[in-house]
Formats: sequence, C-alpha cells, structure tokens
Amino acid sequence: MWTKQQAIEYAESQLGKTDGSLYFKIAFGYRSYLDWCAAFDSAIVVLGQLDCPYFPSTFAFDKRDLNVIGDRWVNPKDLQPGDFISFDWDGGGERGGDHVGIVTRRYGAGDYLTVEGNVSKEVGQRHRTIENTKTYWPDGSLKGIGIIGGIRPKYKEEPKLKELPLLKKGDKGFAVGVLQRLLILRGIATFTNPDEIFGDKTEASVKKFQELVGIYPDGMVGAKTWPALTSK
Repeated sequence: MWTKQQAIEYAESQLGKTDGSLYFKIAFGYRSYLDWCAAFDSAIVVLGQLDCPYFPSTFAFDKRDLNVIGDRWVNPKDLQPGDFISFDWDGGGERGGDHVGIVTRRYGAGDYLTVEGNVSKEVGQRHRTIENTKTYWPDGSLKGIGIIGGIRPKYKEEPKLKELPLLKKGDKGFAVGVLQRLLILRGIATFTNPDEIFGDKTEASVKKFQELVGIYPDGMVGAKTWPALTSK
C-alpha cells in the first residue's frame, strides 16, 4: 500500500500525459478512450492498493454515492492532500458529479492545488477553490456549485522518526526526505522531488519558511523549525 506522499508523487509524475486509455488499462484491464478523469483516480487506487470506497469507477462521484462512501466523505472546505475531489459544473449540484481529481496541496479551507486526469485532454494541475469552480447562468444565477466534496482513502502510514534531529546543509538520509516532503506539502519548496540530500535548494527553502514564520533564517532545522513545520 502507498503512503499519501507516494500517491501525490505518482499523480504529479503524470502531469502532461495525454493517453487516458492507459489509466483504464491499469484500473480495469481494458483500454477506453472515453472521458478518463475517474479512470485516472482509479489507477491511483489500484496501483497504490489503497483502501478507498467507490473507486475504481469510471464515473465522477457525488452525494448520491454516500451509501458507498460512508464516513470517508469529506466536505468541500475540509479536503486535505491525498483526498479525491469531485466537481459539479453543469447544474446537477450535489447530485451531479462532473469531474474528479486528487488534492495535492491545501492552501486553506476550500482552497486547493489538484492533479486531474482529462483536463484539456491531459493530466493537468489546477488551482481549485469553492468560488473559482462555481458556474453561472447568463442571468447571473448559480448553475454549478463547483466543489461537491471528496473521498478520503486510507493510506499506509509514513515511517515516524523516533526523534527529530538537527539538520543542516550537507546532511543526507531519511530525516532529510521527511523535511523535504514537509516543505513540498507547505508549498515552500523550490524543488519537486525529495532526494534525501540537504543541498542548496533545500537550504533556500528552509530559510524561506523560517522567514515566513518568524524564525531566524539560519537554514538549519532544529528545535524551533521542526515544530513549525509539523504543526497544522
């Protein structure tokens, strides 16, 4: 089973891919050239062997599927990285899912970065908010409500550090990888893939984070920086 970060890293590794039939093949064992946003999410579930209700499926989900989704349903303002997200744009409301994706970053309540299959016919990255996903009729009245909600899979837990060591430029190993993933999740990193090497880019990202939260920007991760990075 994948960890949450592994699922996010896989989704981001597919950006720009245009052959949606591959995700049908992964998820269902056959190729199809139909709309493939749900097949993309389904492929993540199958590849990651995730504990996730509803998927694999070829359709976007909505509140009609609550009997299957159950307590894994997540309200529009409460989504977190790793959750699958559903949208309504054509007026079906909570009973009309049109499109799905996976949340990769959370900027705030109802404010997310996503990776989605079959956006402009490719795997694309989008900034989705409750407001910018709504659609309106010509008279200005609400047509589609935008973000309907989400599903929260169960992921394999990330290995936990027994203690949080002091890290600085030149260090290597698992703890550096944890640091890099935290910087990526907070949208601070100047890199996209953790390599477990504390180099120039990691140091620059740490300093940027320290400046943002009011910690002296020495580029080292210790007793003050770790708690700030790991707090909600």
